[in-house]
Amino acid sequence: EAGAVEPPDLEAGIHIATDFMQKIINILSAEVAVTTENDHKQGRVYVKGKDSGILIGKKGQTLEAIQYLIDKVVNKQCGKGTQIFVDVEGYVESREAELRELAKRMADKAQRTGKPATISRMNVQERRVVHLALKDNSAVRTQSIGDGYYRKLVIFPKKRSLKKGAKGAPVSK
Repeated sequence: EAGAVEPPDLEAGIHIATDFMQKIINILSAEVAVTTENDHKQGRVYVKGKDSGILIGKKGQTLEAIQYLIDKVVNKQCGKGTQIFVDVEGYVESREAELRELAKRMADKAQRTGKPATISRMNVQERRVVHLALKDNSAVRTQSIGDGYYRKLVIFPKKRSLKKGAKGAPVSK
């Protein structure tokens, strides 16, 4: 079909990501094992072992940098849209669970106080987790604000609608 976009080659992407990850592991002389998974939407590279902390880094910054580099290498060689996620010792999964819980608490706070709640210094993946966690919550809306690598995410309470028959009635604060 003319104009059809070829789906990304996940197997090739996983292979490239695994090779790249192995090079990083070799340089760091880390004793870890690498496994992969392909669910036909995205690929995953899992790393486990006694030296895995060196690959996570302080507050996940090293892992974040590795993910960034793997994204660049895989997308350059396999085309944009090839998603390969890297997780070390389940760090990303547990961090996402923490962020979903934080999103829920902050949304509750925004609703309770009627004021926006702000979560500072979040990278793009973390903000995405929070946006997705709250996308079905009709009582709040989320927005990323600011410039630079670590933007803020603000959770705004939506205005409470007045009950029928109360049109024009003043809203008490």
